[in-house]
Amino acid sequence: MEEIPSDEDVNAIASSNEEYNKILLEIHKLSPIYSDVLILHLVNDLSLKKISKILDEPYATIKKRYSRGLKKITDVLKKEMSK
Repeated sequence: MEEIPSDEDVNAIASSNEEYNKILLEIHKLSPIYSDVLILHLVNDLSLKKISKILDEPYATIKKRYSRGLKKITDVLKKEMSK
């Protein structure tokens, strides 16, 4: 079972404005199905349930997109930090 990073993991990485901008850049590199959910949740502070209503998608779909997108950017950022 893959480990899904939490909001706290992302917030810990984003301890400065420069790091926050790196995260946003990585989010924008993702497919819109992931980036839209991540931006609405992490930047606009909307709940996943509200996002599912806005995007007219099932809650489970939004939750999976959020988890997968968060995992993708976390992996990229961890790889960058280990260089």
